[in-house]
Amino acid sequence: TASNKALNISQTGATSGTDYAGYFSNTGAATTNVGLYTTASGGTTNLAFNVDAGQTLIGGTTLTSGTKSKLNIVSTLSTGAAVGTDIAGIHGDYTFTNGGSSGFVQAGNRFVFTNTPTTNSNTLVGESIRVLDSSGLANLVRGIDITTNAGSNTAGTNTGLRAMAGTFGVQAITTGAAGGVALPAGLYAENT
Repeated sequence: TASNKALNISQTGATSGTDYAGYFSNTGAATTNVGLYTTASGGTTNLAFNVDAGQTLIGGTTLTSGTKSKLNIVSTLSTGAAVGTDIAGIHGDYTFTNGGSSGFVQAGNRFVFTNTPTTNSNTLVGESIRVLDSSGLANLVRGIDITTNAGSNTAGTNTGLRAMAGTFGVQAITTGAAGGVALPAGLYAENT
């Protein structure tokens, strides 16, 4: 046939609680417990996991209030560890082994945002990072921390941040409110 289903589960009832079409639980005492393992290979297109509709929640049982995101990750860290090991959300570890032309461009992550307003102009934000700190302590808070010189290669060009735009390459604004440790500035640059 045009389509085969090795296992087809459909749940259409309505209860006062939560309805599960499929529920997997693994609470054994093994060295590694896996609640669900999927793999796909051998076809022209191989999808090990496909979410056609709805939202995906990781790390909780309730979506973040008001979110319409297709992927919602809820996580809380109470202890600190070394940078790179204590990660609350997504950790990607990618290795590039280009054996072809030196002109090849390889990207760890790539997001494409297409803005197509029809009648009124809008504001499109490609990536929005919001950090909340109301502790009252002299914390060091960084919205984005970029380190590109962790390796030993000095032969090429090593750039921490590159910005191209039609109006402002970099727009920096400060309220000047956090001046307890350093003097506030819209843009701070240091050459060591």
